[in-house]
Amino acid sequence: MNEIKETITVAEAAARMGTSPEHLRWLIREQKVPFGLTFPTGSITRYIIPRGRFEAWVNGADLAKMADTV
Repeated sequence: MNEIKETITVAEAAARMGTSPEHLRWLIREQKVPFGLTFPTGSITRYIIPRGRFEAWVNGADLAKMADTV
């Protein structure tokens, strides 16, 4: 059985970080944060933020040392 991973929206993550959604999208595109993924689909780029990785990062976890969990 495939487990569906919970995600957080860019708007929700940005609000919790105290920044704008546009800035967070830029951070994700430039790989300045360790928790977001981009999926370009034609003229639209989709952003995926796994809640578990975001929560771990917010709580100070070193995601580079964690297994690749989504």
